Amino acid sequence: MADSSWLLCLDALLLGEGEPADPIVRIAAWATAIVTAVSSRALAVWEVDDPEAVDLWRIGRLPPDRTYLTNAAGRAVAEREWWWVARRFAQSLGGQPADADADPDEVRAGIERWRDHEYRLLLPG
Repeated sequence: MADSSWLLCLDALLLGEGEPADPIVRIAAWATAIVTAVSSRALAVWEVDDPEAVDLWRIGRLPPDRTYLTNAAGRAVAEREWWWVARRFAQSLGGQPADADADPDEVRAGIERWRDHEYRLLLPG
């Protein structure tokens, strides 16, 4: 599972980099890359820490209390990675306001478009 999540991260990065014309597609791709990168790290730890739960997941019988986010080691990795992401965003923003040239209606429409696609990759077009 961790490998699949990591490969989706790489696909998302490539899509984001390869689609300069549509900022909504780029942002959705990069957001997907971040989420799947963090998830892949936590999943990798969970797979090693609770292989029985992974087997249960594969046959569709994983109880809610055995997921990677309920696993102490998997959750610790997810939290550590999200804190790293948050710190990097804070550092990169440097207290600067958002792009003043961005049209708020366009931003809202882009977020709605992404939400309609269940926060998954948006394809250009």
